[in-house]
Amino acid sequence: MLNLHRLGGLAYFVRTSTRHINVLILGLLLFAVSATPTHAGLTSGPEYDTLQALYSSTNGAAWTDSTGWLSGDACGWFGVTCDQDSVPTDNTSHVHAIVLSSNHLVGFIPSLASLTNLYAFDAGYNQLSGPLPSLVGLSGLHDFEVPFNQLSGGIPAISQLGALQYFSVEHNNLTGPL
Repeated sequence: MLNLHRLGGLAYFVRTSTRHINVLILGLLLFAVSATPTHAGLTSGPEYDTLQALYSSTNGAAWTDSTGWLSGDACGWFGVTCDQDSVPTDNTSHVHAIVLSSNHLVGFIPSLASLTNLYAFDAGYNQLSGPLPSLVGLSGLHDFEVPFNQLSGGIPAISQLGALQYFSVEHNNLTGPL
């Protein structure tokens, strides 16, 4: 007797009268699961350029972890998370989060304006200096965290950021109202 089994989008048959699973079917099944893309692609364009600018302006070569940065798909770079789409080679992904806290970033935060789908930015506990960039246009920004740096200047306008839930800028040299 044959029984139909499913795993994800794959279907396979197992003969219930035998005592061993067909190794070939199991091998194909494991290959199909491991070959499924884990992230979509981002290999050029304004968002890619912004990530490169972040790396350059914060001395990325000296970061504690800069795995993958400046080569290939930015969605696979350490600290970068992209939205998921079904075609990893179509370069239509968008940066969803940047998490580089405690990673020895030294320098300034460049403009983040091209990251229009950014949900979270965390670069706390580094050695960032200079002013905060404008956050205008980042309407989906939920979390912005840069505590324990040496940032200075005014706090950017955040009143238009309707999705913003967490804004952490403490232990810097910033001035002005929220």
